[in-house]
Amino acid sequence: MEKLTPQSRICLLRAEMTEDKSIEQYKTDTTVNYSDHTQIKKVLLVGYGMYEGYFKSLSDAFEHNHCCCSHFRHENTNARKIFETKGLRRIKNLLVIKSINNKLLREVDRYAPDYIFIINGEILLEETIAYLNKQSIVILWLIDGIDNVKIMNHVLDKIKHVFVFEPDDLNKIHGSKYLPQCADAVLYRKVKTNKKYDVGFVGAGHEKRLGMLNEISLFCLENGYTFGVFGDYKTFFKKPASERKKYIHLEKNIEANRKLTPFEVNEIFNQTKININIHHEQSKFGLNPRVFEIMASENFQLIDSQRELHSYFEEGISMSTYVNMDDLKSKILYYLKNEKERDSIASNGHELVLRNHLYINRIKTVLENVGSPV
Repeated sequence: MEKLTPQSRICLLRAEMTEDKSIEQYKTDTTVNYSDHTQIKKVLLVGYGMYEGYFKSLSDAFEHNHCCCSHFRHENTNARKIFETKGLRRIKNLLVIKSINNKLLREVDRYAPDYIFIINGEILLEETIAYLNKQSIVILWLIDGIDNVKIMNHVLDKIKHVFVFEPDDLNKIHGSKYLPQCADAVLYRKVKTNKKYDVGFVGAGHEKRLGMLNEISLFCLENGYTFGVFGDYKTFFKKPASERKKYIHLEKNIEANRKLTPFEVNEIFNQTKININIHHEQSKFGLNPRVFEIMASENFQLIDSQRELHSYFEEGISMSTYVNMDDLKSKILYYLKNEKERDSIASNGHELVLRNHLYINRIKTVLENVGSPV
């Protein structure tokens, strides 16, 4: 059998989804109410080359809401480098950023979009955003906390429609609106597989997580549970051996030291009885994508308690949270012994995500907020 590329697999899954009535029923109430005579709107998606499927998830959501999309992908850099470096390095950064911005302007002239939907916007120059504002409705979605996004302040101030995933950022960006993270029900879904891990974690090895993951590793070892850790831990392995010794139990459980595709992540969710969710420090109140992705896959997770969780889900019914390590250990013990309760919570969370927390829901919210081009 011919091996499928990630893009081909996404296309096949989306084709299956159109015939999946368990998903299709949730799409009927998530379309912006345009008249039958409304012209299809054009959207230009702008962002760096992110994981496979990310732009496709947004494209499908816009298309579901009567738009067509084109993509402008750029390298992962930011305009602040121009001002944070000196000499030849500054000249090089200036040329790179100028080149990206000029290509973006040419693409806008070519495609003539009604909307320009930008992720984080770190490459934008002031003169670029001024031009874009004259051509289209410009929308910025900060999928990271503002303190972690290297967009220039004088650029941010010139964007009328700014959406943030972190509620705390609403007080930092005048006129911004809250747009939580979400899931793609095509990429994250229930698949038939065996439960390989009692406990699992998918995510990068940030400092906050290392100590927790090491303690979970030891706990699982002492109780005879299988524990798998997956994600980019290259920074961790660059630490001196003397420092890595503090996390010796974690190191033994790292099974994939690299960025994973959504297909791999979804398979791990489905192979794991209890998925551990540990938010990045940038999430003061907001929710990471994993909350919605694990629920979309109809698998169970234990989530570090975040304020916004309680706005959407009910403790013990559609989610289960922990407040500290002792609470986490206690709930791992409990839920590994109570499979039916695990499955019930996973199923209820799955239902809510399919109904309220997909990309099509978020894009509908965006379009209703920004209005239609004149």
